[in-house]
Amino acid sequence: MNKTTPVRSEEFKVSGFQRTSVLVICFLLYTINFMDRQVLSAVLEPMKIDLGFTDTRPGYFKRPFS
Repeated sequence: MNKTTPVRSEEFKVSGFQRTSVLVICFLLYTINFMDRQVLSAVLEPMKIDLGFTDTRPGYFKRPFS
């Protein structure tokens, strides 16, 4: 068995700016993901009429996003 040396917590200090940056980036990615789903739902009905899809066909478009 390998014995590993314990890692001191001083080695993993993260500044407030780095924490805030990660939080802002995660929030922006979540917001873009949410908006993408809403736009797809809003555009799906006109797209279905324009392209002549049946009711089951748009489900193929929404499946990857759920």
